[in-house]
Amino acid sequence: MGAATTLLFSKEKTNIGAVVADSPFASLKTLALEMICAKTNLPEFLARGVLAILGGQIKDRINADIFELSPADAAKAILAPGLILVGRRDELTKPHHAREVHQCFGGQPKDFYEFEGTHNSQRPPDYYQRIVDFFRTMLPRAPPLVSTSRMKAALEKGMYDPKLFDMGRLKELNPKRFEQLQQKVS
Repeated sequence: MGAATTLLFSKEKTNIGAVVADSPFASLKTLALEMICAKTNLPEFLARGVLAILGGQIKDRINADIFELSPADAAKAILAPGLILVGRRDELTKPHHAREVHQCFGGQPKDFYEFEGTHNSQRPPDYYQRIVDFFRTMLPRAPPLVSTSRMKAALEKGMYDPKLFDMGRLKELNPKRFEQLQQKVS
């Protein structure tokens, strides 16, 4: 649920530098249908009926259709670069969900990493390295206490100060994001 929440929150936000989502589901309705079929051995047409009844009851109680939740649709409107990860043997959110989210992902560049494992298995060391490398590449370096005015002054003077930020690699890999950041500090 954390990956789905991240994708839903990140939609159309310009202040997010990069998104990493581990094992996201593409659609809550599809995920629920798969889970009902797997746990009950009901044929899909009956499971759809159960889902419709449950969805109606939930909608009556909270006045919202939870089955409209679609992280894949939200991913289309994400502006930041993205890394989507999933375990090959994930039985909770099957890998096709993560592949669909990756395919829909609007931010550039985007990357997909399928690792050996399940939804809750320990992640391999290269999994963590992949995330660290992604953030190092996509996010400009800036200590938390560096003020926007200091960054703006450096940009206005045409200074490249690696103590403040390193946007050279970002400009090369993601010119759109680079331009967004330059506009933000100007």
